[in-house]
Amino acid sequence: MIALALLATLGVLLLGLIVFGGGQVFMPLFKALWQLMDKTGYTNISEDTINNVFAVSNSTPGVVSTKFGLFTGYLVANGEWWGYLAMIGTYLIFALPSIVLILITTKMIRKARTNKYLKNTIIFLRPIIIGVLIALSIQLLLGTMFPQIFLNSFSKSSYAGLSHSGRANFFSGWRMWVLIAWMPIGISFAIYWLKKKRPLLMLIIIYIILAILIFAPWV
Repeated sequence: MIALALLATLGVLLLGLIVFGGGQVFMPLFKALWQLMDKTGYTNISEDTINNVFAVSNSTPGVVSTKFGLFTGYLVANGEWWGYLAMIGTYLIFALPSIVLILITTKMIRKARTNKYLKNTIIFLRPIIIGVLIALSIQLLLGTMFPQIFLNSFSKSSYAGLSHSGRANFFSGWRMWVLIAWMPIGISFAIYWLKKKRPLLMLIIIYIILAILIFAPWV
């Protein structure tokens, strides 16, 4: 258990300090951390549990990456009562060092605003971040449309293969074909909705209702 706590603490701390980008960039990294935690044998973190964490984090208001830090403490506790304390601990470990680092670098950037080396570094980072986001988008799209396969999973011995998770079993048969058709339609409608500057919360509610009506009948 001590090894698990140390792994979670160091993992959350490093992710908070060295990862550059939005919440979606953190998804594969936290997934790898949780799968590594599961391998210690002190906690049980299944593929379905990780998918549930991603679903809750992305569908609720607030910064996505900090929720991943929060959930890490919950996963460490494995359902024990002290999980709520662990959640607060991993949240602070993830957020506070980054806040301090941002305050320090903000002062440095203000002083070095005309520094050509800093400007060149930022220009160099842009294509790297774009590449990471494109790769993540492709992985998320394929993983959502085809839950029967896995890609780049830390807990697997191969890079890609067939998944036998609860989500893969649910989206089998007729649900698989409906899901494949639903994805491009849903993405296109979401882009149209957001371009019209309509409420995002309303779109989420509509999609939740539609997903229940389309995919549940009746489990």
